[in-house]
Amino acid sequence: EWDIYGYNLKTGKEFPICTEKEGQGRPAIYGHIVVWTDFRNGDNNDIYGYNLKTGKEFPICTKTGTQENPAIYGDIVVWQDYRNGSHIYGRNIRTMGEEFPIFTEKEDQIEPAIYGDIVVWTDLRNGGSHIYGYDLRTRQEFPICTDEGYQLWPAIYGDIVVWYDYKPYLHE
Repeated sequence: EWDIYGYNLKTGKEFPICTEKEGQGRPAIYGHIVVWTDFRNGDNNDIYGYNLKTGKEFPICTKTGTQENPAIYGDIVVWQDYRNGSHIYGRNIRTMGEEFPIFTEKEDQIEPAIYGDIVVWTDLRNGGSHIYGYDLRTRQEFPICTDEGYQLWPAIYGDIVVWYDYKPYLHE
């Protein structure tokens, strides 16, 4: 089974983070918190976290349906959630308050990333895959790239969003 491990560059030592049965995948890290997709509950994938300072694991989202592809920035963890389609949800892990929907339109939203107050994702509305964003402060959604073709797996740092893009008209 797949597990989550870490490596300390200063000490040169590898260490286990989560070795539960059924496997784990897609880790992300911010500061001393590691988050991942966890398969210990069978087909109902969940999101778990681990505090590197305290050595404690904690559940982030174990709702009915599958949760996967977590991303973290500061105290906010976001993920792709299949409880009613595929949508983007989040949770403040400092307060461990209620999970909150970030974007839950009819078509699927997948592959979230976060930096500061901005969440970005691949959005499957309008018959394609495009990149959209959401400002957690203003609660406003906005398009980033809706070009013809397919845009996938966005990443964000500061004011820059990057993604994998296939524009068929450039290859004709």
